[in-house]
Amino acid sequence: MDGKNTSGEGKSAPSGGPAATTLPPAASAKNPDPAGTNLSPPAAPTKPAFVSVLPKAAPQCPLEHILYGPPVAPEQHIKGYSEDEFENFIREWAFQHKQIKLKAYVQIGRFGGAGDMGRDVVGYIEQPSSHGKLDIYQCKHYGHGLHPGDVWTELGKLCYFTFLGAFAVPEEYRFICPDDVGPELGRLLENPEDIRQRLTDEWNRHVEGEITKKQKVKLEGKLLRHVKSFDFNRVGYKPIHEIIEEFRATPRYPSRFGGGLIIPRSPDKTPPAEIEEHEQRYVEQLIEAYKDHKDDTVKLETLASHPELDKHFARSSAWS
Repeated sequence: MDGKNTSGEGKSAPSGGPAATTLPPAASAKNPDPAGTNLSPPAAPTKPAFVSVLPKAAPQCPLEHILYGPPVAPEQHIKGYSEDEFENFIREWAFQHKQIKLKAYVQIGRFGGAGDMGRDVVGYIEQPSSHGKLDIYQCKHYGHGLHPGDVWTELGKLCYFTFLGAFAVPEEYRFICPDDVGPELGRLLENPEDIRQRLTDEWNRHVEGEITKKQKVKLEGKLLRHVKSFDFNRVGYKPIHEIIEEFRATPRYPSRFGGGLIIPRSPDKTPPAEIEEHEQRYVEQLIEAYKDHKDDTVKLETLASHPELDKHFARSSAWS
């Protein structure tokens, strides 16, 4: 052989010709990456570690919930009342709490409906008469807190019928609603002069044609002077939660809202100073038991020298 390089390695491209393409050396088992690119195969996706999570135990459900369902709050009961039933409830609260418990009234009346002159429930502080002292509760079973527009007609009736002398100006006039009053009416009720001004402004639109069906009641003359001098400090609202809490202490609460009867704890009894005749046999047996427990020297007269027995005897006397 003449020693010529026939493999073509090391030869340069002819002058003016294209540059020779250099191919990477072939891979082999010993050198899987001869070109030195150091490319690693994609890593297999890792699976998240499995963590065993036990479900939380359900809270214990009382038997009465299973039988009758979960309890319903009194506020929700009241929202489900009809208008008539709501007035009946307020009358029941006024009778049980205000008349029976507080002795504030001599009689409770309910006049809800047409011709009530703006008086749903009345608590008579004095015997009923056109000039006797009284409180008025105006019931509004609405699905929202009362707005000013909900009360103008009622306040107009209050002013008109007290002006006519149908009943005395009430000591307290209270709106009652399941959702109480909204913020705007709440602010008005805190400022009696604002109520007077707004009522006067709204009279023509919301009051004069609503007081009676027979005629429009114009705000003028003596009636206007009556409105301008009316004491609106007597007007307010009674929060429903206060009524519920006051009603809770009455015997009628369980029949309306459930919860069982509340049996008051009897006061501790003070044992009588002398042993009564019907207790003699019981005391003799008690002393015999003390002798078995201690010694034969225990007597009724010497119990004070045995503090443990003396204390037990005092408790037993109270229970008997």
